[in-house]
Amino acid sequence: MATTKIRAGRPLHDEPAPDPIRAYKDRIAELRAYAAEDGFDLNPASEGDFRAFAAATPGMRRAMLALPEEGNLSANWRDAESNRASIEFLGGGKVEFVLRRSEGDAWDYGIDTLEGVKARISSFELGSLVGV
Repeated sequence: MATTKIRAGRPLHDEPAPDPIRAYKDRIAELRAYAAEDGFDLNPASEGDFRAFAAATPGMRRAMLALPEEGNLSANWRDAESNRASIEFLGGGKVEFVLRRSEGDAWDYGIDTLEGVKARISSFELGSLVGV
């Protein structure tokens, strides 16, 4: 059985990235190299969806990017109050997401579109965490 390795990086700061796509260029290259070492590939459709999400979200805050062995990019945001948003970009304009708002210990999760997950993040009052 293969061991899942998730290589994660820390966000540099809580500010919106000046150019979201450019800000992640080195991290994506690093994850691609790690994937090759571990015998799997970064899903190009997943990368495309992440880039589309970042381009359509100019106020997006820095996220921790990870790459599980399924090959789909995962963006994760967390704050000091334990609010969280995690989005795995599946390709084809679909995402799998988990949202947690610490107030009331509320959770939301599922599969949605790129635009749909932005609406869910906002309605779940986590828009300032992600920057949507």
